Amino acid sequence: MAFPGSDLDLSIESGWRYLKQELKPYPGRNWMILRMTLAAVLMMLWVMVFRIPSAALGVYYTLLISRESTGDTLESAVSLIGAIGGALAIILLGIFLFTGSPLLHFLWVGACLLLTFFFISTASQYRVATGFGFLMTAAIPLWDLPANVDLQLSLTLYSALSVLVAATITVVIELIFAAFHRSSPLEDGLNGRIETVSRVLAAAAHPPASAVAQVRQFSDIGTGLLRRNLLRLQSGSEFYARQAVLIGLVGRLVDLTAVLLVTPDKPSDEEQRQLAALAVQLDRLRATNFTSPAPPLPEGYRADGPPTKLVPLLSITIELINQAIEQQDPENEYIILEKPPKPPILKRDAFTNPEHVRFALRGAGAAMICYVLYHLFDWKGVSSGISTCMITALSTAGSSRQKQILRFLGAITGGLLFGILSQSVLLPAFDSIVPFCLMFTAVTAFSAWIATSSPRISYLGLQIAFAFDLVQLRTFGPAVQLTPARDNVDGIILGLFAMWIFFDQAQSGTAAMAMRTTFLHTIRLIMDYLGTVPGESKAEYLKIVRGQRDAVNENFSQVRILADAVLFEFNEGREEALKWRAAIHIWQPELRTFFLMQITLAHMRLSTSAGRLSPLAERLQEDNLAALQRLSDLIDSDAPYTLSTDFDVAEEPSPDASHDAPIAASSRKILSYLTHQVETSLPRRTDDMKPSPGGSRAAPTQIA
Repeated sequence: MAFPGSDLDLSIESGWRYLKQELKPYPGRNWMILRMTLAAVLMMLWVMVFRIPSAALGVYYTLLISRESTGDTLESAVSLIGAIGGALAIILLGIFLFTGSPLLHFLWVGACLLLTFFFISTASQYRVATGFGFLMTAAIPLWDLPANVDLQLSLTLYSALSVLVAATITVVIELIFAAFHRSSPLEDGLNGRIETVSRVLAAAAHPPASAVAQVRQFSDIGTGLLRRNLLRLQSGSEFYARQAVLIGLVGRLVDLTAVLLVTPDKPSDEEQRQLAALAVQLDRLRATNFTSPAPPLPEGYRADGPPTKLVPLLSITIELINQAIEQQDPENEYIILEKPPKPPILKRDAFTNPEHVRFALRGAGAAMICYVLYHLFDWKGVSSGISTCMITALSTAGSSRQKQILRFLGAITGGLLFGILSQSVLLPAFDSIVPFCLMFTAVTAFSAWIATSSPRISYLGLQIAFAFDLVQLRTFGPAVQLTPARDNVDGIILGLFAMWIFFDQAQSGTAAMAMRTTFLHTIRLIMDYLGTVPGESKAEYLKIVRGQRDAVNENFSQVRILADAVLFEFNEGREEALKWRAAIHIWQPELRTFFLMQITLAHMRLSTSAGRLSPLAERLQEDNLAALQRLSDLIDSDAPYTLSTDFDVAEEPSPDASHDAPIAASSRKILSYLTHQVETSLPRRTDDMKPSPGGSRAAPTQIA
């Protein structure tokens, strides 16, 4: 019993407020839930009406693949067909060569799992990775069944067909909705946040209650969903880098506005006038859909003041957005003889980054544990653990301890509560597919609603749907036995436990330490990027800087994932870890903007015969390298630091300076301000937060 005013009562009340905030609607959420639910229901009807075996994973597949953009839909569909064809060829070849020998068959299974997890880690297109992984993990238990070859082959082909049909249904729904809704959820998310911030700033003294609530919700949700949408694009493209900067800066704009709302001191009349002018700038940015910068503020409306005050910080953030938009399209700076390549199937660092191999070994090890155990105990019903390992890998692709609670809660809720309970209570009363369809729609919509929450609980919705689909779609009518359903749930829990062992317990350190280490390593990667200059072969230079750019973008994404994981760590250094999280959350958008400018300068080098910038730009770049080294030392050093009294900025280039000098000067100003921020907000250091020597490579990331 919780007495009023007790800690338990307050904890329950705060938890309930948190859930209400997570589940509130936001722009684009209803459309996304509708598309996800409709695709899953149509896939379920196809499976049940035509009695397609081994198709439960195909229904879940409709919830995993992206529905956020339509430009690459057809190309992704063709790539998906190729991935399924490749997986089917590998399966059939292994069957014909190794089925007769138990030892060779065991080795073949291990090799298939290793290849599957390696491809999941290195695939640049999400649909391709999911299609390949689904078919490979679904086929392995099928060929262990004591059945004839014709039946096994038939079940394998049905599994391949279910993935293709699921992808087709999802793509068709995406195209239909795109015809009525031109903008993508990524655009809706950015525009919705900008519009809400603008409404608050325009009436800072008495902002509308609806806008205040929306800003707070956007601040709680964060930009995780937008980043997941962006991750499904080609991570090496300049568009990705530009959009990543916009997402980070818009997220920071929301956070600063949320802080403004809780500040006890109301804005003065002058500050209100400045905030209203900033709102006009935001409206103009939104009107151009971030294709052109907003005009500068008049002299009397500029928010001058210390860079630690909220109003100047808001002004600086909008100026950073303008600078990110103003950058020239780097595609125009490619050397003439090289045509920009199409997005590859694998990431550019697929065979050079050792993290991909480590990820494959961990994932295959977890899946092999499930494979060995269900053979050792002759418990074929828990073979769903192999598919669970693959799905978990698709959604985490590395260590994220906060997902473990969500995984187990999702398996229990979807498998036991919604799955077995409905199978024993509701299904016996159903006499047609209509009531079953209504029940399936309700559970799927509930799962999709949770899956579109912030990254803190979104994975819970996917796990609920996965467990529910495996339980309900194994037969085509009311089940007379609950044992298979129970075994499926046990298999899910077994797979989650194996992934917990290999991905969470096998890694030392904390997410907070990894976050700081990865951020530090990102700075050093950017230093390598600045230090790389063209040699005799410009094509070789372009290849090198593209690989470096991809590694930096990968680390930026990994820092945000680790920052989310910090919230779920409750050790002695939690308070300091949260301070580091808040600080890096502020620092990273500036570092992203700086790096975007360096991409432009790198391509400008290709347009000169000697690969050199103008003398002023080269001198500014040397200053930038020195400033990055100072920034790295500040974060890495355990010695007390001395606060700099000068806030150094780059000199203004003369009007007749080369076109590369203004970009270098702007990036120098950003880096100077970032260094000033780090000096003034660097959290207290302890041994628990000491980064690894030399930083660390971030684990590859695929987000569902």
